Order: sequence, then structure tokens, then C-alpha cells
Amino acid sequence: MKFPFGTTLAIAHRGAHDAQHPENSLLAIEHAIRLGAAAVEFDAWSLGRGRLVVAHDPPPESTGAAIEPFLEAIARSAVLLNVDWKGPEDEDRVGPLLASYGLVDRTIVSADHPRPLRVIKQSTPQLTTGLSWEAELSPDQVSALLREAQADALMLDYHIVTPAIATAVRAAGAGLFFWTVADTATFGSLRRFAPDGIATDAIAEQLRAIR
Repeated sequence: MKFPFGTTLAIAHRGAHDAQHPENSLLAIEHAIRLGAAAVEFDAWSLGRGRLVVAHDPPPESTGAAIEPFLEAIARSAVLLNVDWKGPEDEDRVGPLLASYGLVDRTIVSADHPRPLRVIKQSTPQLTTGLSWEAELSPDQVSALLREAQADALMLDYHIVTPAIATAVRAAGAGLFFWTVADTATFGSLRRFAPDGIATDAIAEQLRAIR
């Protein structure tokens, strides 16, 4: 995946969720695809022994929606996928699983710690990875963070973004993504930084605004 994209994608954070489509559900992902979202995001955990599930919080051993139907739905579409990896093991399974669905070239795997990203990158070097970050950050730290994580992109809490940070990310040759906005006004205000994508919980409204 090459950056910058030259446009800012609206990313359906945990799918297009509402009362009828729970977040991080297959229904929400399929709804986002039907709405015409260019990109979708969901969270993934490992239950151990190679079993990966879609969930934001650590699921009990016996629960969690298997990730495979989600990947099947993405593979049938043309959307870009962001898998936000929560761990805590089986990182080396992520790349091969995505490859089995033909999704390596249009998936970004993000995580909030460098270690799993390094494992994923070593397992599948061609897979795009992104380091999620919400703590205070100076422009001088950007390159070191990307190197430590072997990451191709920086996924920033939009509250910490400054022009200098955005410039430093681009100077490092990395992708620039923001998370997570709740309305079209905030999305619009962040476009001045020219990010590659912004995760939104209001994907339906954002798509209507774009059109």
C-alpha cells in the first residue's frame, strides 16, 4: 500500500453501526459495504490456538464472532480493511489468514503497541501496518516510533494532531490516519491535515455529506 492516497477515506469504525446493526458485527460491516463505504474497520482478538474473533473487549473463552465470515464479506467487496489488532497472541497468524482471502494488498493492521506489529510484519512483510497512538507526541518522536514498530502508518487520536506532527509523518514516508470522529463537522475540520483516512462513527452521515 502506497502513501499518501491523495484523498481522505471515510473509514466505517466498527462498521456502520446503529440500533439494527451492532458495532463490530457482521451486520454492521455488510451495512457499511452496502452504503458505499470505501473502508471499514473492526477489532480482532485471539482466543488462542489460532482462533481469531471480532470484538473490541477481550471475549470470554466461549464467545466472540469468528473472523472468517468478516473476511469473506470484505473479499467479496472492493473496500479497504483496517483490522485493529488487540492480541494477545497469534499475531503470526494474521498475515497468512488475510492472504488466504486475497486481502493483504488492501488491509492495514493496526495495534497500539510496537511488538505485535513487528511480529505481523516479519510474518507477512508485504502487509501494511499502522501504529495507533493517543499519548502526547512531538514531531521529533515520529520517525523513532515508526521504526520501533516497523510500521508503515501512524494512526493518531485526532485530538493530538498538529500541523507539525502531520508534516513529520509525511516526511517519514508514512501513512497518516485519524480516529475516531463522531460527526461530519469534526471530519471536515480534520481534512486540512490531508490524512489518508479518518475513522468515523457516523459513516452514513459522512457518505451523504461527501456525495
